Amino acid sequence: MNIRDLINRYKTDDRVTEFTKALNSTKNPKIQLKGLVGSADAIVALSSYFLLHKPLLFILPDREEAAYFQSDLESVLDKQVLLFPSSYRKSFDFTQVDTANVLARAEVLNELNHDSEYGNIVVSYPEAIAEKVIDRSALEKNTLEISLGAKLGIDFINEFLIDYDFDRRDFVYEPGQFSIRGGIVDIFSFSSDLPYRIEFFGDEVESIRSFEIESQLSVTDVKSLTIVPNVQAKFLTESNISILDYIDADTQLWFKDVEFTLDIVKAGYKKAVELWKALSLDDKNKNPEWIDPKFAFSDEKLLGDHLHDFPLVEFGKQFFYKTDDRFEFETKPQPSFNKDFNLLIHNLKENEKEGIVNFIFTDSPKQIERLYAILEDIDKTAKFTPINSMLREGF
Repeated sequence: MNIRDLINRYKTDDRVTEFTKALNSTKNPKIQLKGLVGSADAIVALSSYFLLHKPLLFILPDREEAAYFQSDLESVLDKQVLLFPSSYRKSFDFTQVDTANVLARAEVLNELNHDSEYGNIVVSYPEAIAEKVIDRSALEKNTLEISLGAKLGIDFINEFLIDYDFDRRDFVYEPGQFSIRGGIVDIFSFSSDLPYRIEFFGDEVESIRSFEIESQLSVTDVKSLTIVPNVQAKFLTESNISILDYIDADTQLWFKDVEFTLDIVKAGYKKAVELWKALSLDDKNKNPEWIDPKFAFSDEKLLGDHLHDFPLVEFGKQFFYKTDDRFEFETKPQPSFNKDFNLLIHNLKENEKEGIVNFIFTDSPKQIERLYAILEDIDKTAKFTPINSMLREGF
């Protein structure tokens, strides 16, 4: 048995089918899922995703929780799930840009511009969704698609990259750099984790592949590549939009805590405004990428208004909206066994008496072998089904 089999069980659960119907019953409903603990929230969310195939945006209280939740989703889906981070090292401090996070944001925006078979899934947190983004049409207009067989010419690529503030180097090692050696162009886009090597035959693109910076060895051959400039530095202007304006209109929003999110955005916006006022005119002129927070961030009122435009599911312990669409799951936390296998065996047997099927998640086959050996010694009658996958927390 694998994790998809477990998802299929949840897809037929009455509560899942009922709240999934409620998501489709009216325009932009507000739904509450109560009693979800551990990784049950991710399992239930993906069960509805496989039923509806709509884009999803999850908002967790902070970066750490978002990363754990993202990990659960990736375990189930067995593919990468997009994490949309804040651009800054410190919350709402626009003077301290984190290049890796800017890269990740550009990657997410680029992916959202491309259709996904079942709808894109993005995980984020309050500080990240408070930051405004480049308009979708502006991003499309300022990106370059390079495909196998395309006739572009090295001179054209050189001009494009220089126009968009890419830095020409002998060798690339960070986003925003490119190099040209004969008929080979190396580019480190702001939407990629690795640089790409493009080989030309005359003006025709002959091959495109990603490569490791240190070893220079090829990683993956691809048929096409999208070059995204630094949207943070070059294109953030007074016409910036909220990420909620950028995502597809049929996206479902999943919030762990709406009120906490709005409070974080309110305090952060105030902090950014005060920082802007404290900066000297000389500092602002020397750093043109720093822009007035009223153009760079959404405040809590704007964000709150936006939330009315989407179907929204609340799944934490605190609930913000008044709604009749409430669904109780009554899941319980995994007990703490403290390496006491007798306690584990007792729990497995008690679950069986109540008609509960036991699943144990691990990505280590050796751990499963060891557990079977221990049960063989202590009590062969205790039953469980192993699933070769990891979740952040049992339930």
